[in-house]
Amino acid sequence: MKNILVLYAKYNRDTDDEIIKLLSRLSDNELKCERNIFCKSINNLFNHIILGEWYYLNAMLYISGRKYCSDHKERRQVFQRIETSFFEASEIMRELDKNFIDFVDSVTEDDLKLVKKNMKIYNGRVVDISVWEYITQHITHQQHHRGQLSQVLDEIGIIHEFGNIFPYVSDSTKICRGN
Repeated sequence: MKNILVLYAKYNRDTDDEIIKLLSRLSDNELKCERNIFCKSINNLFNHIILGEWYYLNAMLYISGRKYCSDHKERRQVFQRIETSFFEASEIMRELDKNFIDFVDSVTEDDLKLVKKNMKIYNGRVVDISVWEYITQHITHQQHHRGQLSQVLDEIGIIHEFGNIFPYVSDSTKICRGN
């Protein structure tokens, strides 16, 4: 399982860097323009992705007894910085991506299986959930909202490609020649 998580953590970091580069080209008005998406604007969607990453990473750390990512920032500090500017939100995203990579690099297979009993989640449900299940939710949440962002970028004519992991797959040492 760890090899999948390592690949995803690197993809996540690099994709977020690409998203930041693309969105940095937009004006504040373009970022905050109301659109027909869940969070109403690119800026709000970007911030939602960051907040989701903070919550999921925090839950993984909580379940594992906080023995990973000791520099994880407190909620209030993160939320205040995100609201300051797109630049600050981008820096928070990069910090979270680094924390996620550090977490994935150091978490043990046994700790991935750790379960928190009776944990209340965002919609009020109480669940018994493991670290690996929270990681899976994190991945699913990121992909879902990146899909929304991709659609908006298509609509406003910004060329992008952040929907594959092939850059992380090793090239073959064999040279393929036609049939």
